[in-house]
Amino acid sequence: MNRAKTIYTTIYLICLMAFTGCTSKLSVKPLGNDQSRIGISIELGNILEETLDTAMAGLNEIEGEQTGKNIFDLPSIKKSIENAGCKNISISSPSRTSLNLSFSGKFDFIEYTQTKTTLKITPKFMQEFSKSLGEEFNSIMDLFMAPALTNEKMTKEEYADLVSVVYGEKLTDELMKSTMEIAITSPKGKEKVHKILLADLLILSEEKTFTSE
Repeated sequence: MNRAKTIYTTIYLICLMAFTGCTSKLSVKPLGNDQSRIGISIELGNILEETLDTAMAGLNEIEGEQTGKNIFDLPSIKKSIENAGCKNISISSPSRTSLNLSFSGKFDFIEYTQTKTTLKITPKFMQEFSKSLGEEFNSIMDLFMAPALTNEKMTKEEYADLVSVVYGEKLTDELMKSTMEIAITSPKGKEKVHKILLADLLILSEEKTFTSE
């Protein structure tokens, strides 16, 4: 159960990164004995911030909560990671739209050989994550209609058209040009930085791997 929660937590953070307007970064470093140190840095884009604010304002009005609060619920994120059995957790939010996080543990989606580190991201993990989220954030995630979460197959162009019809060209342009850096360190200390368009992650329909050796 803890292992499943760990997967959900990490994919939750990866999905958050999928809606950023600036380059975000995910890092994986080996600690030995199949243990890893995962680091995550997120900064939301301005247009996305406005969109999320509008969505959250509607939810807050229904629930009678204040608006303008931090987009990232740090206590909930930390608790989820702690419950998953992760250690050495460091979490901060320098601004209401940014998040820095790192933690250690053993993860099913990271594999090691003597010389190679492999990170695996699959639609199944992203879908399972979505089902495990709280109602508020799940409602916000639903607004973006990511094919990887809805179990639909869609080209990047088709997804861009869908987002554009609902949210307009500004958010679509920001989303489609956004990238994520994935820095993987091999057991021998060699780092390889992969860059992926976040739209490719959102329409993910099969396993995608990132390696360093």
